[in-house]
Amino acid sequence: MTRTTLKLKPKTEDESTPMVDAAVPETPPKPKEKQGKGNPGRTTVEVKSFKVAIALKAEDLPTDVVAPEGQPVKPVKLTLACDGLNLIADLNGKSYRKQLKKVEPGAFAVIQGRLVNGNKLMECGIAIQPPKQPKPVVP
Repeated sequence: MTRTTLKLKPKTEDESTPMVDAAVPETPPKPKEKQGKGNPGRTTVEVKSFKVAIALKAEDLPTDVVAPEGQPVKPVKLTLACDGLNLIADLNGKSYRKQLKKVEPGAFAVIQGRLVNGNKLMECGIAIQPPKQPKPVVP
């Protein structure tokens, strides 16, 4: 806490009270409000990173990038390409191998991560979503 000294004057000239030092907490300055430039309905908000989720067919996942069961597993680097943009996803090899076991026809995979440096997905995870089962028809 920053101390600010405030000097108090006596109430009347007849009273001979001395000047007093009192500690008053200094209020922090209010943050400036960010205003959009030119367009009143638009503004920019600064963020650390973007959270990205990419859905793709589970059958499209490569199976040859991870070691077979029983052997040590290394991290998996996938390059995901779409319309000329390439994203590099760093995945945990053990988790990738576990999710590959869940792949069945009609399933899809979701790869999630933080987008950094414009083309790299960090702290990635992968999940396999099974295909939607049709509801049984009740007669």
